[in-house]
Amino acid sequence: MHVDAAWGGALLLSEKYRDYLDGLELVDSVTLDFHKQYFQTISCGAFLLKDERHYELMRYQAAYLNSEFDEEAGVPNLVSKSLQTTRRFDALKLWMVWRPETGMPRSSTTV
Repeated sequence: MHVDAAWGGALLLSEKYRDYLDGLELVDSVTLDFHKQYFQTISCGAFLLKDERHYELMRYQAAYLNSEFDEEAGVPNLVSKSLQTTRRFDALKLWMVWRPETGMPRSSTTV
């Protein structure tokens, strides 16, 4: 089962409303859009899978994307790490503002 938590996923960070998402841990996959209620710039989202083996279901092989030369030369295959294949590293935006000590964005207050 998949949950599109593009808007409601921000409740994960709320002490008051977190219980609205009870049961989310039971689903197979979740999408979060950090550019909606996490105050990030467009586009900044995530597709999360409970079982990492399921990422294989999204594997796409194409000679121009999955160069054997790159693999032999030890070049990281970023195509297999993103649904957007060769697009920019959007998660960097989130990483730059996250406070690991609290799990909250640097500019937020407790809701």
